[in-house]
Amino acid sequence: MKLNGFTLLCLVVVCSGYAQNQKLLRASVSGEDIQLSDISVQNLTKKTGGVTNSFGDFEILVSKGDTLRLTSVQIKPKVIVVDASIYAATRLLIPLEPFVNELDEVTLNPYGLSRALSGDLNRIKVADPLDAKSLGLPNANAPELTQSERLLYEATSGVGFIPLNPLLNALTGRTKMLKNRIALEAKNTAIDRVVKRYEKPLFEDYLNLQPSQILRFLYFCESDSIYNQLVELRDELKFLEFLKKKSDEFKIIDQ
Repeated sequence: MKLNGFTLLCLVVVCSGYAQNQKLLRASVSGEDIQLSDISVQNLTKKTGGVTNSFGDFEILVSKGDTLRLTSVQIKPKVIVVDASIYAATRLLIPLEPFVNELDEVTLNPYGLSRALSGDLNRIKVADPLDAKSLGLPNANAPELTQSERLLYEATSGVGFIPLNPLLNALTGRTKMLKNRIALEAKNTAIDRVVKRYEKPLFEDYLNLQPSQILRFLYFCESDSIYNQLVELRDELKFLEFLKKKSDEFKIIDQ
């Protein structure tokens, strides 16, 4: 069957328009005590999917309004709707929660216990738990590293006359990727502190924001150079004035 020039032109326009309404979303997953590889990522709308690599990275084709679902035996299922801010992101970091299988309640009656809790606690001798501090180990008081910080330490440390591990990771871009992930996790942690500090009534009643707008609004505020200074200053009046001013700007662009 032959196609004339007009028909071919229509097919090109339709295909081009369809391609412009979708993009390849690049994202990474993170979470404490979670294996980052082989987590299933499905686009329920397009009925496509894939899995994360050993670093927790994945790519998937999306359009605005698509629903993504992340699943694994070790995590709580995560559902994400691709809104305008997610669609516009150059890279997305998705925090995951480990799945804990809660067993049915079991009542134990060890030998020698009277079932009177106050009396039994006084008779039972419990040894102090062994930890780095009680054993007098070096760096016992050092803060615990996050998963991304541990990965970065492994990527930048090595042995030998010429340490190959840091060199290879620098050449492949893994070191830079891990540093960017740590910075993004720190930003998310700071934003979570602001949400817990003021709670929803401030955002919904005082700033007149919808629940779905709160996180996008805080990311918008975080891009302002004085945001972190005001958070650390803990001057509530100045910070509220800043939020009020930024909310007016945000509502103009988030329409």
